[in-house]
Amino acid sequence: MKPALFAWKHFSATWSVLEKSTGQKSSLTFVAFSNVSVSIQTVAPSFSKLVGYATLDDVKKAVTSKLAFDDTMERIEERAQDVDRLFNRFRQQQVEFGGEVTAADKKHLRDRVKELEDELNGYLAGEYGIKSNDAKRRAQWVNSHKPFNWFIEFHSSMTDGGFDVVIGNPPYVETNKVRDYKTLKYATGECGNLYPLFVERSAQILARSGRFGMIVPLSGFSTARMEPYQNFLWSWYDQMHLSFYSGDAHPSILFSGVKYRLAIILAGRRGDSGQKAFVTSYMRWYADARDSLFSTLSYVACFFESGFLRFAKLDGIRSIRVLERMLEQHSGPGHYLRPTGTVHLTYHRSPVFWIRSMDFEPYFRSTTRSRSEDHLKDLYVTSQSELKRIGAVINSTCFYFWFTTQGNCRNITAGDVENVPIGKLAAKDLAPVESVFGRLMENLQKNSRRRIYNYEVSGRVEYDEFYPNKSKHIIDEIDRVLAQHYGFTEEELDFIINYDIKYRMGLTVEQEDEE
Repeated sequence: MKPALFAWKHFSATWSVLEKSTGQKSSLTFVAFSNVSVSIQTVAPSFSKLVGYATLDDVKKAVTSKLAFDDTMERIEERAQDVDRLFNRFRQQQVEFGGEVTAADKKHLRDRVKELEDELNGYLAGEYGIKSNDAKRRAQWVNSHKPFNWFIEFHSSMTDGGFDVVIGNPPYVETNKVRDYKTLKYATGECGNLYPLFVERSAQILARSGRFGMIVPLSGFSTARMEPYQNFLWSWYDQMHLSFYSGDAHPSILFSGVKYRLAIILAGRRGDSGQKAFVTSYMRWYADARDSLFSTLSYVACFFESGFLRFAKLDGIRSIRVLERMLEQHSGPGHYLRPTGTVHLTYHRSPVFWIRSMDFEPYFRSTTRSRSEDHLKDLYVTSQSELKRIGAVINSTCFYFWFTTQGNCRNITAGDVENVPIGKLAAKDLAPVESVFGRLMENLQKNSRRRIYNYEVSGRVEYDEFYPNKSKHIIDEIDRVLAQHYGFTEEELDFIINYDIKYRMGLTVEQEDEE
């Protein structure tokens, strides 16, 4: 992935984002300001940056936990200061005076660093259950984890309170793919991916008045297993500015060759501003608009304070009002669903611009499978009336708005369906959607097209492809019924009818075929 690093300035609660390509797969940049200079350091965010002591307090906790009440802490601090003085002297000699550092001086510095690292690594290894007298296991652990002690490497910055700016692009790697490596004492440790750990580590090395910015997967804000990560961000940072970006080629992508749906976090440390998050809509753009994309960002204060909605993707005040009216219905259709049964509908879980649920089985023939199991999910209910009403809701633009606003914008989850606020499914004002749903099913089948593909692995596959954009006029009827149910104003109904319409109706057949 070709990342971007972002520098910014804060002015009247507005972030201005400037993009700078680094050419690295991933990187973290740290900036420390002083009265006379600016220190900028860039490191590759390897796993080792997650293991090690970040601050003096971390070292103190480790030392005191071993009941070392002698002069150990004083000695460690003196060594760290000595190493820091040597680093600064060498840097000054090379940069300011144009001189060279001798091999003997370099060796002296390496030896002093190693002495300090060996002592700190001994405490670290002990936290992993390795006894101080087990030199072999300790050496193996050091080799596999390669601890990085920020307290040593950036002693001046860390003793001054941390870095003023931390920006970067951490690795998006599932932890089960990382062998022989383990992290301890991370609030985000159970999330199952490395990037939350780097976000948490960045917070640990950030000054209290510092600023933080990272490019992360959008799914981190709308996936249940990422709740510890979401809670960490919510509790640790203040004045978060979150922007969200499409990651597929519909209609364009943020970085060439990368299909991740992404988010950019810009934030400060904990404060008393009273407003936790400012958010953008889910940004889509055509390729020719890529260069001006960041200049068009518009943030809105997000006042929702629970679940995924804390990080909702909102398109101005109208989207907030629409969402608030929907949430007044409180409950979703989840309690109407059954684990199995004879009455069921099917929905396509990987939409692009249209979410499709059907009361019929889409045509599918393959030499290896009986249906498109990766994309189709079944919902079971107890009556045809429930089927038609839930089916109509899932096909609606209201549901598309709900999914985009609080979902991962890639795959529909069970939670998206079960929790969409609809209130009483048997409400009289929802009755008209039953007949409209029937006409929509007929129209979808009428406009479908039979496709045949020959794949190298699965062989010949024959299936029906559907074009809900040709049924937009019927879907609008469903949304008009839902508008009355939710109590939308005419302006709010217009917002829903035209939500994302530029891209939904502008998508070509060829683009839909690619999904």
